[in-house]
Amino acid sequence: MRQGVFLSKYPYVEVEGDLPQVVVINGGQAFVRPATKQQLIKDAKRLRRLLSGRAFLMIGYDQNPEEGHSLDKVVSDLAQILRDRQRPLALIGLSYGGIVATHVLAKHPELVDNLVLLASAHRFSTEGDRRIRRQIELLEHGNRHEFLLSFAGLFRRGWMNAMLRMRLMLENLKGHDKLNSPHLIIRHLEAAREAKINLCQNRRIAARCLVIGGELDPFFDSTCIDELRSFLPQIQTLIFKNEGHMLPVERAHDISRVLENFLAVNLLSRKENF
Repeated sequence: MRQGVFLSKYPYVEVEGDLPQVVVINGGQAFVRPATKQQLIKDAKRLRRLLSGRAFLMIGYDQNPEEGHSLDKVVSDLAQILRDRQRPLALIGLSYGGIVATHVLAKHPELVDNLVLLASAHRFSTEGDRRIRRQIELLEHGNRHEFLLSFAGLFRRGWMNAMLRMRLMLENLKGHDKLNSPHLIIRHLEAAREAKINLCQNRRIAARCLVIGGELDPFFDSTCIDELRSFLPQIQTLIFKNEGHMLPVERAHDISRVLENFLAVNLLSRKENF
């Protein structure tokens, strides 16, 4: 694995593989916790389970966003990074990263040939936005531990929630919750909440898109997916019944097969056209 930083602020991990590279925009854990070398490796190993055998570049987030931080600025920076990548380009957005990835496609459609949204969409659902606002309130009032515990009910399988809750309790008892500064997290969360896409003005999008989600995902619901269909004419959706937001972890094997089938067909077919 090769690690580095783009534009002096976006940490990344590049992993070699036998199949063509894809670019992945990481989920919110990439700014909730500090982007240490160990954390980047951990995230990359988790991602490797979904992209077995495929090379990938995983990009994180600014670890010191300035006041007035916006998703538009992130999108502009990522577009600068993506312009030098190989074509055809497949962009995968994980959870929070999917919001970012969709906005990259909307503003720079010439850069993305294939888009995959994994447990994500272009915006938070109504329930998702309510939960994000609650998380922001917890951080504003210094309730770091309660903020972390808000993630402990997202698994569909109870034993996974119990294990995460126990780990967070132990971290709290030891006095180190491995959390970034609250103002940093809040700036990233608020940037995503405020970002908007004018779906009616983006009919020119030609990229192929695959949305993989869970039926019970509280952050990205069926309303979000329906809106995407009007925005992306070449869209496929696969919604797993009785699964939630942690689908990529709980159903990693199934997700891996679906991803590889989509990427193998689309990257090959697009490459033949260049």
